[in-house]
Amino acid sequence: RITYPESDDSYLLVDGFFEGSMVRILPGQRKVIGYCKNNSGGVPFNFKNYFVLTFDRDFEAFGSWNGDDISEGKLENEVIPKELQIAFDANSNAFNNYKNFAPSYRKSYLYWLNSAKREATREKRITEIMKFCEANIKSRDTW
Repeated sequence: RITYPESDDSYLLVDGFFEGSMVRILPGQRKVIGYCKNNSGGVPFNFKNYFVLTFDRDFEAFGSWNGDDISEGKLENEVIPKELQIAFDANSNAFNNYKNFAPSYRKSYLYWLNSAKREATREKRITEIMKFCEANIKSRDTW
């Protein structure tokens, strides 16, 4: 049980570590769920430490990050930005490929797009995402 002191500046940070761990924010259910695969030995190689954090209040704000890319409260439900959806509507093959990617690949594209600070950068990234999805390339790292 965690009790915060009365303050306008109370935060909770959940670090899922790296290499196969997962953290999912579910604001509508007042939960944060996930698992960590890191260990220091003595357990089977496929061991996962699962967790569920349940809150008694609605979240005022939430976010996540991937490397240096920070997202404020949009990506856990994989909300496709309007501009990207318009591009997908014009290219059904790219959209079908995108929908068939694993959630982690889809979220990676969304994080990358939403981390753009300038409109020109967003437009360039949408063009790149469309090119990758059209070619059925799941990750920018494999290009």
